[in-house]
Amino acid sequence: MLGLIPKLGDVASLPGPVVGGAGLVVFATVTAVGINTLRKVEFDGTNNLLIVAVSIGIGMLPVVAPTIYHTFPTWVQIIGGSAITSATIAAFLLNLLFNHTPGLNKAKTAPAEAAPAEPAATS
Repeated sequence: MLGLIPKLGDVASLPGPVVGGAGLVVFATVTAVGINTLRKVEFDGTNNLLIVAVSIGIGMLPVVAPTIYHTFPTWVQIIGGSAITSATIAAFLLNLLFNHTPGLNKAKTAPAEAAPAEPAATS
């Protein structure tokens, strides 16, 4: 589409550093929104801290060790080779495992409020 409309095609002629700077701001904004979302997550008494930590670790694997998935099948290389994809899938699966599997959810539950005692009936 950019090539068919000359005014829109001007965007394609922007210098690389300008596009990189704009991309940096966009991705930093997405990261900030993600951090803001994590502020609302309950970490005390849940497995959510473990889920976040393991997901970030799995997401960093392709960044710190780019050849880690080279011996795996092609479909694993495609999924695991992307930091965002692998971290998202890990977070999704760990959340299902820890927070939606009966018996594994150890979240603190508030004690039920005691009902007021009823006065004894006198006859």
